[in-house]
Amino acid sequence: MIWFPTVLMFGAASLAYIFWPESFDKALASNKIYTLVIAMLIYWAATFNSFRGQKMANKLSTLGGLWGTIIPGALLIVLGVIYFFSGKPVMLTPMPFFPNFSHLSTVVLAASIFLFYGGMEIQAVHINDMKNPARQFPRSVLIAVVVIVVVYCLGTLVIGEVISNDNIDLLQSLLVAYNALWDSFNLSWLGNVMAVFIMFGVIGQVSALVTGPATGLMAVAQSGYLPRSMQRVNRNGINKPVLWVEGIFVTLLTLVLLVLPTVESAYQIMSQMATIIYLITRVRDNRS
Repeated sequence: MIWFPTVLMFGAASLAYIFWPESFDKALASNKIYTLVIAMLIYWAATFNSFRGQKMANKLSTLGGLWGTIIPGALLIVLGVIYFFSGKPVMLTPMPFFPNFSHLSTVVLAASIFLFYGGMEIQAVHINDMKNPARQFPRSVLIAVVVIVVVYCLGTLVIGEVISNDNIDLLQSLLVAYNALWDSFNLSWLGNVMAVFIMFGVIGQVSALVTGPATGLMAVAQSGYLPRSMQRVNRNGINKPVLWVEGIFVTLLTLVLLVLPTVESAYQIMSQMATIIYLITRVRDNRS
């Protein structure tokens, strides 16, 4: 649940970049009230969609993953390759291939990166929905790992091609990179189109994960560890009481935007909190 505000903030930033010009986009994406309102709209829309059943949530997740993550990620890499071989200016600075883990800042950054590869285990709660989980689930995890590594590694290099280190922004750099790449080919309007696709990808991400914690808590509730009121499901087999409680907590966590100085600082703090808690639970699971 602590991770939700970070992806919701990114979704709000993506929506801001469908407008023109870029200076307006940056100002809007940095506005705390705008970010809070859009984040809540995205989250609760995904929650209400999940009330219609797991199939509806999975369908939105699949479409969002394809059109909002895989295709934009592949296109980013292709544009970066064309940009590089076209002889255009590259902002990448020479750096060693292996990071220097003697510096604390490098360790902190590595911890944040580890979180990018986390979360797939949540999908195990949907394993009973598969026709042949023993074969399909390991295959799906393997495909996800390959796609994530390729998109993150090569995509990050492309962002570094067109944005200098001093101008890197945790929330907006991907969207700025798309704008810069398309602008270099005199197709700047396509940057706004990519923002729409990425926004759709965020909705798909949230749709996929919003029911994950609720499904796990449902098993806990049915074992008698939660009140009977938390064990009820609707006609579509969805535990609405748990989703309501989850939604309230996510809403309260997202209100951190109102007390922190900037949207980027709120994104960074929530991301670090999610990373710390996630890694602690992984260490605990490994020891047990």
